[in-house]
Amino acid sequence: MRYINIDDAKPEMNVAKNIYNESSVPILTSGATLKEDYLTMLKNKGYSGFYINEEYNSDIIVEDLIPEKVKKDAIGAYNDLYNALYNFGKAKALEKSQKQNSTNNAPSAFLKQKYLVVTKAFELVTKYSKIIAQEVYYNTDFCFDLFDLKNEGDNVMAKAIAVTELSVLVSKYLNIGEPEAEELAMEAIFHDIGKLCSDIYILNAGNYSKSLQDKLGIKKEDLVPYNHQLHPYYSYALLDNAELINPISKSVILYHSEREDGTGLFNRKPTGTKADIHSSIISIADEYIDVLSGKYGEDYSNPKEAREKIMTLAGTKFNMKILEEFLNHVPPFPKGVPVVLSTGHKGVVKENTSGYSITRPVVRLENGNDLDLSRVNNITIVASLVKNKNNKVK
Repeated sequence: MRYINIDDAKPEMNVAKNIYNESSVPILTSGATLKEDYLTMLKNKGYSGFYINEEYNSDIIVEDLIPEKVKKDAIGAYNDLYNALYNFGKAKALEKSQKQNSTNNAPSAFLKQKYLVVTKAFELVTKYSKIIAQEVYYNTDFCFDLFDLKNEGDNVMAKAIAVTELSVLVSKYLNIGEPEAEELAMEAIFHDIGKLCSDIYILNAGNYSKSLQDKLGIKKEDLVPYNHQLHPYYSYALLDNAELINPISKSVILYHSEREDGTGLFNRKPTGTKADIHSSIISIADEYIDVLSGKYGEDYSNPKEAREKIMTLAGTKFNMKILEEFLNHVPPFPKGVPVVLSTGHKGVVKENTSGYSITRPVVRLENGNDLDLSRVNNITIVASLVKNKNNKVK
């Protein structure tokens, strides 16, 4: 299979991988023949590209880090959590208005029932975070679809899954064991849940601690209406409803926006604790997906350019050791990407390696021969043929 830019796609091409909508429902399935109206629909919906089957690269298979069903079910569980928080926050607001002049502050049975639903919803998402951790931790194939991650940047729930995948992937190479990787996955899946507080009822579902606000320098009036900059604190406030999440994990989520040089939302410099390491891993994965999704403009919206942008933040914004491991396992030219070599030949990345040779993959040439660039010193990749939205080849 080969990744193709949407503007280069033609009717009658054969789709190699399922193409999903924002709810992780396939709108075109693997093996489908691309029709003109399907192509128009994909362009209108803003898809940048997809994978096609071709005879000379039919044995190149781009897999996902986690099974399709696990991802779909995890996002479904996250949607259920959204609805539970919404209903709980709405019930809290209603009960507060009804008790304005009452001395009885005890929660009603109705509110307790809504809280119980929230608790169960948190437990289900946590369960899926552990499943994702196990799938990634024991996945021995060094291959995953970075373009799938790219499409998740603007979707809080789908992005949470993507950040979880990358965080656990990197944790394996930092000698983090499976139980701790499961903790990290749980922290990663909830790291941006505070962004759901753009809805006033979900914002109302949080438990806001005045003592913590004073410690962090947050004023009550800063919280309403929703303030995007404070989303880590909103995340912490929502997670105060999740008794199964321990205080250290909540701290990881609260401080995931802090930077190595002491800058960040709360100007807190990491000190190398386990919590700081988890926060750093999540922060790098989160930033990488943001860059892929256009945070710094479309010039960085493919894996090669996103890596280079992230590298500029080493040592100042991100922990050098953790970032080095991240870059050693997130390839600039992922499997299935069309590339141009310094010889002028074109091909498709067949296989990635890890470590210092990650920039030198095995390439399937158009004549059907394979070239392992890690064994050839005088040939390099000069460009991938993946275009950004400005139609620039990178």
